[in-house]
Amino acid sequence: MKRSVGILVASLIFASISLTQIKIDLKTPIDDKEKLKLAKSGLGAYLRQVEWAKVVNVGEDYSVWIKNLRRRFKGNVLHFEVDLELKTTADLGSGKLIDARHIKDSVDLNEAANLKTFEEREMSELVEKQLTKNNKFKPITGIIGTATNVPLAGTVVQKGLEYLGVDLESKFTPDQAIEAMTLGAVLIVALKEMVDALSPKEE
Repeated sequence: MKRSVGILVASLIFASISLTQIKIDLKTPIDDKEKLKLAKSGLGAYLRQVEWAKVVNVGEDYSVWIKNLRRRFKGNVLHFEVDLELKTTADLGSGKLIDARHIKDSVDLNEAANLKTFEEREMSELVEKQLTKNNKFKPITGIIGTATNVPLAGTVVQKGLEYLGVDLESKFTPDQAIEAMTLGAVLIVALKEMVDALSPKEE
């Protein structure tokens, strides 16, 4: 009996999560597709782990646009600016703007520059260290969401790196992984704030 009740409760939780998911199509301007691939892949790597959204190519509720990425290096530290836009569906044109954020941050690639081998454990540790250093990791765990009380740090990073590889459709270097995952962390925090600010009518 207890087992049946447990299964029922789990089913109801799963159903409620599924019902509250919004479908998101990640977009970049055609001319900047190559320039923005790391940012898009990084955001996608986190979005594919959240309970509140699902990444789709068609039939989206919203289109999310990454635009105007500007990058400059100072030593091994990458400074960047990027625009994130939440829009209506983009079946015809680029959709109607709902909300937008201009984001500025930096990524320290010093340790990645010294990494000679690409081992998953080392890569996860480097990404996690970068997120912690930039004070981005704390909000990520809350945004990803989980049905358990198990700490998410290693799991989120490891799974994110797996999704990153799928999105990029090629092998990536350690500095590309850190840049993509850091960009993604900044973008998903901003995107969640925009999604949370949606009015009931827009939802």
